[in-house]
Amino acid sequence: MLTMNSATTTLHWLSMLLIGSLLIACGKSPEEYRATLKAQGIDFHSNTFVEQARTTTPEVMEQFLKAEMPIDVRDEKGWTALLAAADSGNNDIIQLLIKHKANTEEALSNGMTPLMLASHNQHLPATQALLTAGAAVNATADDRSSALTWAAYNGHTTITQALIDAGANVDATDNKEYTPLMTAANRGHHEVTSILINKGANIDLVDSSGYTALMHAAVNGHEIIIKQLLEQGAVVNNSDYLYAMNALMMAIVKRHDKAAQALLTTPPDLDARDGKHDMTVLMMAANDGNHALVQQIIEKGAAVDTINKDGITALQIAVLKGHGEVVVQLLKANADVHITTHKGVTPLMLAEQEGHADIGILLRLAGAKR
Repeated sequence: MLTMNSATTTLHWLSMLLIGSLLIACGKSPEEYRATLKAQGIDFHSNTFVEQARTTTPEVMEQFLKAEMPIDVRDEKGWTALLAAADSGNNDIIQLLIKHKANTEEALSNGMTPLMLASHNQHLPATQALLTAGAAVNATADDRSSALTWAAYNGHTTITQALIDAGANVDATDNKEYTPLMTAANRGHHEVTSILINKGANIDLVDSSGYTALMHAAVNGHEIIIKQLLEQGAVVNNSDYLYAMNALMMAIVKRHDKAAQALLTTPPDLDARDGKHDMTVLMMAANDGNHALVQQIIEKGAAVDTINKDGITALQIAVLKGHGEVVVQLLKANADVHITTHKGVTPLMLAEQEGHADIGILLRLAGAKR
């Protein structure tokens, strides 16, 4: 006959056996999940796990995890599953891996994190998922680029906004000292520059070459961004470290007429000279034969008889290049027809030497003598 204690003990063991039987019936061992993967033609290997993260379904990845694949394992190239999923924009897998506590800061050998990869490849849902999971928004790669750097580079406004809302530093610099604003200005992404300016980006920071955002916009001919920056009071007289050229000089040399015209609405020192050829903006425009720009520069008050290190003026440059229309404009602005270079050459002598008879006539009519 069973006592009360012995009956209780018996019931306890029966309950344990029942629970064990249910677990066996409902669950699989890691080995069984590996067999399931194998039956689908999928190897249980870190390389396969990471590669599957790019394109597969959550169900397959769950099988890997239940087969005890370490969630942050790396393949032979150093990628984790989360890095691969972020790179390809596989948001379902990103969500799954985050749920299973994947490390959002595991980076490639170059320092790129999942968040940077998602931003780099313009995957908005992936970026949002990683930000929600607390990914470090200001983490930087080996070249000091950040997720915001890549959003600015690509001109992705929504990702840019999401990163800034999550606390991204709008003035962070990469290894060339480019800020996101400089990067966007260089690439011509005016909607992104607008966001960055409105979020307080410093518009006058300089990179390792001495370029400001305004100069990046000028050298690439992005007049909309030039107007944005000028409206915010951007410094116009900064010059780069190599050639001592300001933004207006860069626009003229690169023949970005609309950019140059935009810069002339808030002109720099028009008599400043570059560090390579010792030329003013008027000389540069005369050299290109850009008569419309020459006229605008004159109207803005540029000195027409400024000489460079060789004693050459804008008039002499125009004569030398045979730009008759520019010569006419300079003569109307009372350019000196008698001034000589350091070698004693007058504008008329240059016209004769170069065979520009029509320009010679213009100079003589203006009182020039050989």
